[in-house]
Amino acid sequence: METGVQEQSLRIAILGPECSGKTTLCADIKKATDCFVVDEFAREYMSQRKGRVYDHKDLIRMAHVQAKRNKAATGALHVCDTEMTTLAIWAQKKLGGIPPRILELEREQAFDYYFLCRPEMPWEPDPLRENEKGRDELFENYAERLGHLNRAFVVLEGAPEERLQKVLEVLK
Repeated sequence: METGVQEQSLRIAILGPECSGKTTLCADIKKATDCFVVDEFAREYMSQRKGRVYDHKDLIRMAHVQAKRNKAATGALHVCDTEMTTLAIWAQKKLGGIPPRILELEREQAFDYYFLCRPEMPWEPDPLRENEKGRDELFENYAERLGHLNRAFVVLEGAPEERLQKVLEVLK
C-alpha cells in the first residue's frame, strides 16, 4: 500500500497519558506503513509483578530496557510506543522525583518526531492503569516537559483515523 511516507530511516515516539490511544495508533501506523513498532516495556514489566507497587529502581530498570529496545529498532520507519519522557513524568508524579539516570536517558534519546496524544478516548479500565481522573493534567505535563526539552511535537486529537492521517501527513 502506497502511503507517501519517504523511504528514509525515521524514528518516531508516541506519547501521552494512559488510555489516550497510543497503542492503537502504533498498530494503525504499522498497518499503514509496515513499520517496526517498539512496544511499551513498562506494561510487560508490570504485568509480571503482583500489584502496581513500584519504586525508582523499577523505573530505572524499565528505562534501561525501553531505551535499549528503542535504539535497537531498525528499518525505514520505527515507532516507539513510549520513551524516557513518559518514565520521567511518572517518576515525578508518582514517586516525587526523577532519578538522574532517567534524565540522562531522556537527554540522550533521539527521535525525528514526537506525537503527543490528547486523552479524548473513553477511559478503559485495565489492571495497570492508575490515573483515570488526571489525564488532562498529565497531558499538560507532557506538553510542558517536551517544551522544556526543546522537543518539537505534534498534538494528535480526534478519532483514531484522524490521528493516523495527521501522522502520515507529517511523515510525508
